[in-house]
Amino acid sequence: MVTEDIFKPMNICGIDFPSDVSELEMAGLHTEPSASVAVPRIKEAHAALECRLYKVLEPGRGRIVLGEVLAVYVEDRFIDPKGPYILAEELHVMGRMNGSGNYVRTHGAFEHLPRISLEQWKQGGR
Repeated sequence: MVTEDIFKPMNICGIDFPSDVSELEMAGLHTEPSASVAVPRIKEAHAALECRLYKVLEPGRGRIVLGEVLAVYVEDRFIDPKGPYILAEELHVMGRMNGSGNYVRTHGAFEHLPRISLEQWKQGGR
């Protein structure tokens, strides 16, 4: 997963370097072995999904790639020991919005709204 601290190196990995040039090396990134797939994960990534290709859909001119998640890696400091839940609001993940270089930050974008029970809702607790 791309986080704010590896956002610019991620963009370097998208450059069409010649086949004998390592994008990871150019970006200053390193790899570590994955747990469930042969492809290594990026060492600097605080969270990673190890996936197997499930299906590729081609609606119109685009492609949608669906994967089956086989393993999840998240650094311990981003896991809530009371959950266990991922402390997503602290991870600061970046999301790609479309193919023209637009991204969105999750840092500062989280809202916390506790769920209420049906009984609380019936009593007017909206």
